[in-house]
Amino acid sequence: MTFNVHSGWGRRLDTPSRRTVGGTFHLVGQTPEGPWQRPREDLLIGSGCDRHDAVVARSVMWQGQRLLYHHYNGAVSPGTPRALGLPKALAVKDGQRVVRPWAGLKGLWMEQLALSAPRQPDAGPFSNGTWNIGGETIGGGCPAGATMLLVEGAPDLDAVVNVSIADGPRAGVAVGGDELSKGALLVLLDCEHNAITLNEVRAGMFGPSFGRPLDAVHRPLRNNAPYAVRIVKRDRYAEIFVNGELLFSTITEGIGRGNWLALVADSAQAHFQIKRAHRIKPMKR
Repeated sequence: MTFNVHSGWGRRLDTPSRRTVGGTFHLVGQTPEGPWQRPREDLLIGSGCDRHDAVVARSVMWQGQRLLYHHYNGAVSPGTPRALGLPKALAVKDGQRVVRPWAGLKGLWMEQLALSAPRQPDAGPFSNGTWNIGGETIGGGCPAGATMLLVEGAPDLDAVVNVSIADGPRAGVAVGGDELSKGALLVLLDCEHNAITLNEVRAGMFGPSFGRPLDAVHRPLRNNAPYAVRIVKRDRYAEIFVNGELLFSTITEGIGRGNWLALVADSAQAHFQIKRAHRIKPMKR
């Protein structure tokens, strides 16, 4: 059973992993008549931090697989973007219902991106830190503050990057920024606070700045553990999967519109592997 509710309707809602949430929640039962039980993580798809992103969702059987479809509500003010979200697959993990990528997303792939050679900004506040670019694994970091390594990609892409934080609190992957990755949408893994956050990359006085999280999910994270970050970004819409589980389905609203992909280490040493990156079909206008 699914139902839609939002903290902005007058009563704050929290889950074990998110604060001030809204979206589609679910109950579980053995038969359509019940009895119904509330799982520990009952938010099926939605957002936290009082955002209005992925909302009313429904599930259907398609070729023997149960899929989830939903729409984006956008902000509550008139004129904000609304759209149907990409289909996703429903699965069960440790007795908990989770949302995973749908294999049919490959139908959006156009070609594998010929990524540019990685480069570090050579001047200004974004030039902090050191990087080792040789081989399949890219290593880099900064003892205090953030550092970034840039790869030119595409505005609409489906990319998977493995991230492992060797030492320190935070590292992640950003997409859609300019040639310095300003304005990029950043997926930041935070071992210090056991959280995965969405942030906007900005220029600080002494290095990249990420500001207050746009959204956040609490997950246990460890140093020296690999995390597969998959970002599907199409126009202003972005879907974020970590280790094959959907964490964010969001509207970027003015950020993340450039071509660049960035590897980010924040007061940390981290290792990255760009496993693949595909250009995907742009949205029709």
